[in-house]
Amino acid sequence: MFKKIEIWILYLMIIIFVIITFLFGALVRQELVGSTKFGNLSKFALIISEIPVNIKRIYNLSQDPGDAMRANDLYENKEVYKKHFSNKRNELLILSRFDGDISKSTVEIIDLNNFSVIHKYKPNLELLIKKAYENNKDEFFRIKVNANEKRFIFYHPYVDSNGNLISHAEEGPIFKLDLCSNINWVLSDERYHHSIEKDHEGNFWIPSYLEPYSKTMQNYRVRTGLLDDAINKVSPEGEILYRKSVFDILMEGNIARYNQVYVDNDPFHLNDIQPVLKDGDYWKQGDIFLSLRNINTIILYRPSESKVLKVITGPFYMQHDVDIISNNEISIFNNNYFFTKNGPKNENIEILIYDFKTNTFSKSFDNSIKNISIKTEAGGLSDFLTDGSILIEEQSKGRLLLIDKDGRLEWEYVNKSADNKVYQLNWSRVINNDEHIEKLRYEIENKNCS
Repeated sequence: MFKKIEIWILYLMIIIFVIITFLFGALVRQELVGSTKFGNLSKFALIISEIPVNIKRIYNLSQDPGDAMRANDLYENKEVYKKHFSNKRNELLILSRFDGDISKSTVEIIDLNNFSVIHKYKPNLELLIKKAYENNKDEFFRIKVNANEKRFIFYHPYVDSNGNLISHAEEGPIFKLDLCSNINWVLSDERYHHSIEKDHEGNFWIPSYLEPYSKTMQNYRVRTGLLDDAINKVSPEGEILYRKSVFDILMEGNIARYNQVYVDNDPFHLNDIQPVLKDGDYWKQGDIFLSLRNINTIILYRPSESKVLKVITGPFYMQHDVDIISNNEISIFNNNYFFTKNGPKNENIEILIYDFKTNTFSKSFDNSIKNISIKTEAGGLSDFLTDGSILIEEQSKGRLLLIDKDGRLEWEYVNKSADNKVYQLNWSRVINNDEHIEKLRYEIENKNCS
């Protein structure tokens, strides 16, 4: 039935198979970490190598729609909330997380004295998505992929003193809810992503991906397929007041760079727009700081003059979250995730302080971070509180920590489900303005939601 094969032919086939395997592995490695690429050949090899992982991911999603929001299970044996010592706090936490028990994203307002939930937003996601469809212009928006009910996340939500919430679905629409989770408006003209920060006028700065592309980008995207990041100023009523391509900003400032080697279509990756609320020694009210992760760069920009004031590079990699902490200093959340010839390396995060006066960097809470071991290869943020303590979010690992001004771990929270699965956090924030807190507490206590 079967013909005999000469032994030398079998040996030859084995040798050829081994050679092909080595070559295939070399192509995959070169595409991931090599300084030289082999065009479509190495890209195709990488795609083929990822097929088993993608099949497994599709299967996991079919069994558990929330699997895409899973963190790694490094903290599966930790308590959900552990308070290490008591400290009276008049502060509220806006906790944005994926709730694995109900397989949905949620936003909760937490009393930081006891970590009790004093309010929870429960919008009609089906209606919200429907409204996003109504003013969506084309498939570029990908609502079915990025903002379906099972994957819908509330990213970096902002809550005002009346309880109104503004958030977006990460590469999805911006929306505003009232305290009773009624939908005020939905804006889906672009794919909005990452930070939401309020400026001195009460407007919000939010990144997006532009479609159609800026005129400058159109000349380049045909060849490279780059994403066109943009900065947007949005009013509390959902009106676009200002919009500009990051690519245009870099080209006009003669500082465009293309040294990103592992995300072909995302060379800049804008992940934070931090507005300047008052004049400092080196900036003016109305200026903004931009964090461009994939070129490890912070930019101080003046929209009123379309002018780049300063470009900051230094000992940080894949950074997020720029904050102004004095008249001449900013903090930078350094993910400290970088690539070596042996592959990616994820060190402890660093809270870097950059001094404009001396053009030098220093580290804050460094010993505490090393002792606790805080790492997140993607996402994450830090928030300095008025008493000198710091909130740190390990987004990709699903953990939130508060370290007091003396470097002691005050409490930690792990976003676990009842079956011990850990899920991602989606950029939380602390409200520590007394007037804001008092008004918001009053609105919550006296709400009348039918």
